[in-house]
Amino acid sequence: EFESAGPNDGRHWFEQQQSGRALTGVELEWAEGYLLKQQARVSREKHLRLAADLGSAEAALRRAEEEPSIENFALAARLAGPRHADRLGELALSLGSEEDARKWFRVAAQQGDTRAMKTLASELEPDLKDAWTWVHLTKLLGTDVMAYHAVGDDGLAADADEAGPIYAVGGFELDPLPDDIDEVARRRARELYEAIGA
Repeated sequence: EFESAGPNDGRHWFEQQQSGRALTGVELEWAEGYLLKQQARVSREKHLRLAADLGSAEAALRRAEEEPSIENFALAARLAGPRHADRLGELALSLGSEEDARKWFRVAAQQGDTRAMKTLASELEPDLKDAWTWVHLTKLLGTDVMAYHAVGDDGLAADADEAGPIYAVGGFELDPLPDDIDEVARRRARELYEAIGA
């Protein structure tokens, strides 16, 4: 079964040709081009499946990213492991598995991935102390993941010299911790920081 890649991908003319219409000129070129692209896609998917079945971590990850399913995720997790924890976390999120996402983002965060730390702190950690631990760790690593920044309508960084609306994006907020619990979170962040440096 061929899929459409967009409104101008040649599918219409391919379908016209399949229904028996004789095409010429540019319509024929579009139909033939569509057929070639779809055959290449099918071939690529076949090779990805084969490579994943033979143990390629990258092929398993790409297959799971392109064809998300529990089975494809499980194979990717088994083959890719901690080295690709960030991608496994994203995959788990796309499949709606917060537990797996939390597991893999924690692995990525312990390796120093500040994007994983932000996802954990802002979305996935059920314990506020753990969320603050990741926030404190990102600061030790030189990033404030809670900070908002200004962008314009185009999504690019806002320029104060240009007129137009400005929006705050990127940050998030957490309820504050009592001082004694916050100190526990800071201590844990320092331990994780030292482990990353080691």
